[in-house]
Amino acid sequence: MANLTENDVKQLLAGFTDPWSESDPVSLGWVRGIGIDGDRVSVDLRAGYPLDGVRESLASGIARALEADARIA
Repeated sequence: MANLTENDVKQLLAGFTDPWSESDPVSLGWVRGIGIDGDRVSVDLRAGYPLDGVRESLASGIARALEADARIA
């Protein structure tokens, strides 16, 4: 299986639509950093609006979008 790259992660993030802004985190400029360690990925995002009350839902949706790729644990 091919190694995961930052561009791969960005493509996966681009496939997730934020239900409140109706756009993806990459297009919105939220991605501040991506860390990859084997099959583990961490993403630093900075939303353009307050996340009070929606943080967990948003994080869960993004995690599902990333974990849909078999290369991510």
